[in-house]
Amino acid sequence: MVGVTYCKPCKAFSGKYKDFAERFSNARFLKIFGNENKDMTRLARDMLKVKSTPSFYILRDKEVVHFHSGANAGKFEKAMLDNSREGDEGYGSEPLFAEELQKAVKKDAEKAAAEAKKAA
Repeated sequence: MVGVTYCKPCKAFSGKYKDFAERFSNARFLKIFGNENKDMTRLARDMLKVKSTPSFYILRDKEVVHFHSGANAGKFEKAMLDNSREGDEGYGSEPLFAEELQKAVKKDAEKAAAEAKKAA
């Protein structure tokens, strides 16, 4: 999770992030604040190219397998479940945030339709 110390959605998601870390306990969960110091600013802005916070990166074997922005627990949960493998803690567990995911999917579809309409 990459955020900044003054980001309200980042603060609001922190508790859920901790819960996900317990649920998927064999994964390493890191929280980086892009405004913490010069090194973190460089990491967030220049290396990770963060445009909005919170941003989430899921890595497996040193490769980014998933990225998304936004504090939607359903989206994050889906990404974790999609990228877990048999034997991983949390693999195959029932989604707890399906309703939040549906809201995010609907919002993304509406945004895409509005952008397509604007481009036409």
